[in-house]
Amino acid sequence: MKIAIVTRRLSGQGGMETAISSLMRAGHARPDTEIELWLMGRPNDERWLGALTTRIAAMDRGPRFRFQLAPKLPLYVWALYRWLREAGPMNALWVTEPLLMRAARLARGRAKVPLIYSWIHFPPSRLAHVGSIAAADRHYAISQGIADAIQALAPASHPLVVFNPLPEAPKMLFPVPHRPTFLYVGRLANAQKRVDVLLAGLARLRHPGWQLHIVGDGPDRGRLEHLARDLGLDGQVEWHGWQSQAWHTVGGASCLCLTSDYEGFPMVLLEAMARGMPAIATDCPTGPRDIIVPGQNGYLIPPGNDEAFADAALHFFDRVKPVAWTRRRIQEETIRRFDPARVLDRMLMAVPPVL
Repeated sequence: MKIAIVTRRLSGQGGMETAISSLMRAGHARPDTEIELWLMGRPNDERWLGALTTRIAAMDRGPRFRFQLAPKLPLYVWALYRWLREAGPMNALWVTEPLLMRAARLARGRAKVPLIYSWIHFPPSRLAHVGSIAAADRHYAISQGIADAIQALAPASHPLVVFNPLPEAPKMLFPVPHRPTFLYVGRLANAQKRVDVLLAGLARLRHPGWQLHIVGDGPDRGRLEHLARDLGLDGQVEWHGWQSQAWHTVGGASCLCLTSDYEGFPMVLLEAMARGMPAIATDCPTGPRDIIVPGQNGYLIPPGNDEAFADAALHFFDRVKPVAWTRRRIQEETIRRFDPARVLDRMLMAVPPVL
């Protein structure tokens, strides 16, 4: 079976890159499967590409050009038309951007293969040209919330829910620290990630001795550092910046924190839980509800509610049993549910053979 993943220019440091590379590595382990990555722009950081089979058309240049996508539609069509001819018979295109789904249909012309599957990684309401999702023949959804949103846009679509795969299955459990230690790993882009809610929630705690580690960087780092100072958290927050080995940066943590207003399917939750770490996350659109079993492997709180975050954080002052599941069980359940080979099998089962 031959598949191409078609996507826009990616930074090289996000969750989508993690999911794509994990899935492609699982495909490379199968002698009957070939997966290529077709990019519409060169990533800032190409290290994640590694030995992945890629084709790159240097069209997209960065986020500030996002709203110039539609004028480039003919260029996308031409690139996909050329690559389809070069690649030979293919079973499917898994496409992450609505406008690229439209480009793929135009490039395919009247042919019925390859089938075009939508495989979006954010809620449709957050995507440009969302109406072009209808150009896809079939749909994958990386969370139940995204499946519901696609179904609302295209009532006859019946999306197949296929969660993103783990990038790896760590053997070691993340250490439990001697004092309550909270961890944030991700971009410091507050419009989505709402690190301000995390800081405000921790400022409500009257228990001394906790620590927060922030691993990541982004456009709002300076503003968030200033907020932490204003809240009197200077000595309790450590800013590590972006790290290529985020999980090796901090010696241990009580839980991972994710206070986003929206997500697609937050890979950082999977990566933390694969190391046995419980989490506090907002019950935002979309993703955390598919990963967290409240009280068992973490806690869900309403988006934007720093008081609810503080209440959930109090559970982690109990070092022995902050959640019902042990760290070993959290790890084992996460690895079982989100194993890359298992996820890939589910995706490939939905793709018919080329006749």
